[in-house]
Parts: sequence; C-alpha cells; structure tokens
Amino acid sequence: KKNRDSISPADLYTIVCKIKPRYKGFHQHDAQEFLMFTLDTLHSELRDEKIRKLTERGTEIENPNKIDTLVSVIFRGTLLSETFIGCLNIMIGKHGNAATKHLDVF
Repeated sequence: KKNRDSISPADLYTIVCKIKPRYKGFHQHDAQEFLMFTLDTLHSELRDEKIRKLTERGTEIENPNKIDTLVSVIFRGTLLSETFIGCLNIMIGKHGNAATKHLDVF
C-alpha cells in the first residue's frame, strides 16, 4: 500500500489560488461555485489525459469537447433551485443545466 499524506487546508488554499487567482484574498465564494470549479478542473484533466491516450493509439477525435469522463457521467444533469421569499410569499424556481446554472442570492 502507498502511504498517502493528507493536505492541510492552507496548502489546499494555496494550490487553488495558483490555479484560479480569483480565489486569492478574502472575497466570499459560495460552495456551489467552488464545487463547479473543482469538478470542471478534474473533468478537463481527465479528458485531456483520455485524448492523449486515444491519440497515441491512433484514434481520430472529431470533437474533444464531447469526450465523457467519470466526472461528466456522474455529475451530468439538471439543477432545480427553489427560493421562498417569506415576506412576499413568493416561490421562485430555476431549472436548467447544472453546469451553467447560476443561482440568485436574495
């Protein structure tokens, strides 16, 4: 078995800031935004590796953006968000592609 060390939160923060500088400083970012960044980055790296291996085998790739990875297979789907504004007695719902859906903050 390989001995794997854990990573400290400070080290994780440093790595994330190197990849995505907009996370530097103390600006507020929500969990959904961070999760999307993490999954998008993982998907891109897995896709690039899959493309490299297919190319080495001589496989022609027509559209690299359509290559699935474990991330795209597991997390593909739609997002339903409902927000209830109690003082106005209003329910606002959004439904759409989970990868591109932005949620309003009230």
